[in-house]
Amino acid sequence: METVSIAKIYQNTVWVETDITGDAHVMLQCEAPGSDAACLATVRYHYPFMDNSTRNRVATEIAKMLGASDPVEVKFRDIT
Repeated sequence: METVSIAKIYQNTVWVETDITGDAHVMLQCEAPGSDAACLATVRYHYPFMDNSTRNRVATEIAKMLGASDPVEVKFRDIT
């Protein structure tokens, strides 16, 4: 049986992006070269059921479950 050695372990980066419509997107990207960011969850803002504070708290907790460190980085999603 052949043995395998691990040469490098790439970590994931997790953050939250908010957009102009009020939604919050939990994003994940592997630090491996050529890796693209992926949206794993979207918490929709929908008045009167979801306020900004609740939306932020839910998105932040999801990001923490995926490995984000506290405080979770929050970015504004580019409109382009």
